[in-house]
Amino acid sequence: KKNKKIVHASSLPISIVIVGVGTADFTKMETLDADDNPLVDKYGKRMEHDIVQFVPLRKFHSRSGANFSLARETLAEIPDQFLGCMKKYNIKPNPPPLRHQQSTFIGGPQGPPAPYPTGQQSYPPYPVG
Repeated sequence: KKNKKIVHASSLPISIVIVGVGTADFTKMETLDADDNPLVDKYGKRMEHDIVQFVPLRKFHSRSGANFSLARETLAEIPDQFLGCMKKYNIKPNPPPLRHQQSTFIGGPQGPPAPYPTGQQSYPPYPVG
């Protein structure tokens, strides 16, 4: 039943993050992560892309800097999942707003400083294609 729901959700712009707490056997959770073998539901439908990230907390419990390492590993796949979804639906990011178009609610009446020098070609700070 979980496989069916995850396979269905893999067509949506969603990421599922699971942190395993305790000493239980997390083999089934690692299967849901599907990094090596994509999930298939009982009807044979294969997940469109990996949307699940599973991390066992005990892997980080005794290490120094454990909180940072846990956060990094837990969130590591989300940017690729997000970009994969954007590419799948051919959604291109909006260009950054020009200084005169920015809201006066962000940074006061003058707005925040422009992200790019005035008069130069501006490129978004993220991959576009």
